[in-house]
Amino acid sequence: MPDPEQLARQEIDALLRPCGWVVQDRNAVNLSVACGVAVRELTFKGGEPDYTLFVDSKAAGSEKTYRERVARLQPQGGDILYSREGGILEIACQIPSNVMLCMGQRMMLIRTARGIAARLIMHWLNSSFILSRVKKLSTGSASPHLNVGEVQIFDMPIPPAAEQQRIFAEVERCLSVVEELEAAVNANQRATRFRQSILDKTFMGEPSSSDQLTD
Repeated sequence: MPDPEQLARQEIDALLRPCGWVVQDRNAVNLSVACGVAVRELTFKGGEPDYTLFVDSKAAGSEKTYRERVARLQPQGGDILYSREGGILEIACQIPSNVMLCMGQRMMLIRTARGIAARLIMHWLNSSFILSRVKKLSTGSASPHLNVGEVQIFDMPIPPAAEQQRIFAEVERCLSVVEELEAAVNANQRATRFRQSILDKTFMGEPSSSDQLTD
């Protein structure tokens, strides 16, 4: 059974890859395979960070850069990262509790108010309702992007806390079924459609049950 560190690494890998990063082990480094490469556990004089990020074959960031970028607000576990520019536009993910990071210029940090489930916000941002709105707002530009102000005025219905938890639990349960289907059929297109359907029905109607998913 994987230990907590291995589970955390798997979770971080799953966040990095959809954003365009190629993840590599330190004993099999090839920085030329992509613009962005994340290398696990490289050894430096100051220690052994969990990941070292390379952009165009150059290590990205330093402690000074990190301090500058977190001076206004330091990302923390449970916050939502939202990509708003370029090739990684319109992806939302939640920061794991045991990760220390700073953001680049293409990312937006969302910290929810008390009483609002952050993971529900993440699912809402990834729903087709918001994705279609983002596409309309970013169409016609050589470098598609969203302004922070445009994201801030997105309308989202906020149900009572108990209802949020019910919706969140149902979405997570249904998505777990989708993940099982993806593993069983090697990421078959049918599983992808189910995933989007769950998000659509959550924010535009009632979520599907796992029984419906397995029909």
